[in-house]
Amino acid sequence: RMYDRFTQIMNELFEGSGLAVAVSGGADSMALLHLCQRYAQSKKIPLHALTVDHRLRPQSADEAKTIAEWCKQNNIAHRTLVWEGPKPASGLQDAARNARRALLLAACRDLKCDTLALAHQADDQAETLIMRLQRGTGLRGLVGMHPTSASEDEDITLLRPLLPFRRQALRDYCTEHKLPFCDDPSNDDTQFERVRVRQALQALPDLATGVTLTIDRLRDADETLDLLAGEWLEENIEPIDATT
Repeated sequence: RMYDRFTQIMNELFEGSGLAVAVSGGADSMALLHLCQRYAQSKKIPLHALTVDHRLRPQSADEAKTIAEWCKQNNIAHRTLVWEGPKPASGLQDAARNARRALLLAACRDLKCDTLALAHQADDQAETLIMRLQRGTGLRGLVGMHPTSASEDEDITLLRPLLPFRRQALRDYCTEHKLPFCDDPSNDDTQFERVRVRQALQALPDLATGVTLTIDRLRDADETLDLLAGEWLEENIEPIDATT
C-alpha cells in the first residue's frame, strides 16, 4: 500500500517539528497533502498547506480557492501565496520556480515550520535526468534530485518523499480517495523543455522506474567516492596550524 511505503520513507527522512506541504492542486501535490495529513495525524505533527498563485492564468485564483476550501473541510491550515508584480517576457518557468521557492520558504519561516514537503515523483526525476544529460552533466548531476536538501540559509529542510512513486500511481491514489485535482495546461505546452522531454518519454513508459534504480546506485557510488576521498585526505594531508 502506498501509505505504508510513504510512512516508512517519512520515518527515515523527517526529523523536524513542523511540516508544510507545497500544494499546487495537481494530482501529485494533492496525493502528497493527503498522505502527509495521515502521517501528521499519526505522529501529532503540526501541518500546513501552502499554495502559490503565480497569477499567470485566469483560473489560478479559483484553483487556489478550491484547495483552500478542501483544506478547510479537512481541518488543514492553508495559506495562498501570491506572486505579485510584472512577469518576465523570457525565462518564465525559471522565474516562476524561483518565485515559488522564495514564497514557500518565507511562509515556512513565518509559520516557524522547519520542514517543507515537495511533490516531485519518479517521472519528474526521469525528466530531470534526461534534461541534465542533454546538457552534459557529470556524476553529481546524474544522482538526480535528493530525497532531502536544505534551503540556502540551511534553516528549512526540503523533503521529496514521493520520489519512489510513479505519476500514474499518484493519480490513482487521488481517484481512490476522491481527492480533487486539476491539470495545469502548461504541462502540455511544448515551448517548455520539460514538456518536450515528458512527451518523448511517453514512448518509454518504464524508464522512470529504471532511472529510480539507477539513481539509487549512482548515489551509493557518489557517497562511496566521498568517503574514500575523505579517508585519503585524513591519511595524506597534514592540517596547517594557522596560529603559527
